[in-house]
Amino acid sequence: RGGFRNVGEGGGDWWVGVVRGGARGSLRGMVKSGDLLPHLKGTMKVLDLPADGVSFHSLGAVRVEQPEAKGADFGVVARWDERGVGLDPTRVDVEVPLAEVEGVDGFLGELGLERRGDELVDYSEEEVEEVVQVLRRAFLERFRYSLMLRGTSRMAPMSEFLMETKVGHCEYFAGGAALALRRLGIPCRYVIGYAVSEKSGGREWVLRGRHAHAWVQVYVGGKWVEEGSGERLVERCRGGRWVDVDLTPPGWEESTDEGSWFQGVKDWWQGVKVMVSVWMGRSGFLGWFFAVLGLVLLVGVVVMLLKLYLGRGKGRSRVGDWERMVKERNQLRKLERWLERRAGPRGRGETMGGWLRKLLGEEGERAVAGYERLVFGGGGGEVGVEEVVMEVKRIWERRLKNPQA
Repeated sequence: RGGFRNVGEGGGDWWVGVVRGGARGSLRGMVKSGDLLPHLKGTMKVLDLPADGVSFHSLGAVRVEQPEAKGADFGVVARWDERGVGLDPTRVDVEVPLAEVEGVDGFLGELGLERRGDELVDYSEEEVEEVVQVLRRAFLERFRYSLMLRGTSRMAPMSEFLMETKVGHCEYFAGGAALALRRLGIPCRYVIGYAVSEKSGGREWVLRGRHAHAWVQVYVGGKWVEEGSGERLVERCRGGRWVDVDLTPPGWEESTDEGSWFQGVKDWWQGVKVMVSVWMGRSGFLGWFFAVLGLVLLVGVVVMLLKLYLGRGKGRSRVGDWERMVKERNQLRKLERWLERRAGPRGRGETMGGWLRKLLGEEGERAVAGYERLVFGGGGGEVGVEEVVMEVKRIWERRLKNPQA
């Protein structure tokens, strides 16, 4: 966990370094806090992912903290030629757990491979390639891929796989290869990710849980050097590059292909969940959602009242179209709230007209009559909604200045 580093943020964009050009892509799916995000190799930027934080690991992993929504639709920018100083191997990349040493040495002995001593050794690219080919042939000819495993617990896990069962899935082949290469003194790292093999149409690919895969990265062409001094002395392999090596026997993809007829339905439902979650997480979406919902309900109520009045023979020819009526109703509601903040709420069961007459007195009769005409369609002059609002406010403020009026 200590290898993760929080990065800069701007409007949902996160970056660990400057990238000019590079490969771009986008990913869509469900996420939760603490998840490692699927991404392109060498990802340096994550775009349009609202969250409390996104952190990058020096070995390539990207982690999200407290995303705003369960669904995410974000972009990535990658630089495939990334060779940061922190990525070069150290002695840690050639270490093997003590419990696995005997089993790994036995496996290497069966293949005719020998360790060159305990000191760090420089391998040429050709020598590394020869070792990789020996391991590839051994795994292909002597081992079998399977998801159905049964261990004996008599040996350490990788030693048991290499020396006894010789049956495993990609994690076993990658783990066994990593320990064998490290034991020989070749810097190696265990890698997990996805094998992209299912196309969805166009330029989109599908990543499923069953597409998860494991392989190794081998450092080739480098030379060991000592850097620093005293307690800060560090041995590093410099000048080489990391190469992806997959030693799982071919055909493993077929064993993970479910081929279910129901897969299309599940994919559609998953897409709907992601889409809705992304929309719900967008800033301001809930406000717009409830605003639209409220407007739809208000329009429905107005249309229903209009039909009732027309059915009773009380046409609203002077009101105009329903859009103007909605606007008038909103202005009158605002007027009521304006008065409540100054005079207190009207009593339970008290009509708006009666309340206005009590507050405004005889001086406000014209405004009250205009209000009732607008609401109920009765007589009361030709006062418009703006005039009613302005006159009520004017009378109220004048009465405040002269309470005896």
